[in-house]
Amino acid sequence: MATLTFDFEELPLIVSGGFEAGLVNGSAEVGYQADGEFFIKAIWLDGFRKRANGCGFTQNAVTVEQGSWLYNAIHEQLENGTFKGHVTDAVAAELSEISPRPFPSEHSTLNRAQQSAA
Repeated sequence: MATLTFDFEELPLIVSGGFEAGLVNGSAEVGYQADGEFFIKAIWLDGFRKRANGCGFTQNAVTVEQGSWLYNAIHEQLENGTFKGHVTDAVAAELSEISPRPFPSEHSTLNRAQQSAA
């Protein structure tokens, strides 16, 4: 099983009546198979903390605990909701990069033999 990291921005935790609320940024580890099926293995949110000297912030990914309401809300958006198409596209792009590409037909031995006989 292969995996990729999918980064998301402004993923809504709640969608109600066309309104999106609770927008979050982070990333997810996505496991996928050769047929394009995928599942979410882990989720992180972008976390920030003020530096001790008060100048600026330190950034770190914060793991979202599996089974929590927050994990379930993000998971739902990634696998079935508004971000499913984006994840599907990312998986398709990964698969197209790793799958072998067949040679064009003009390079086949049979094709060259047929062209020589003509």
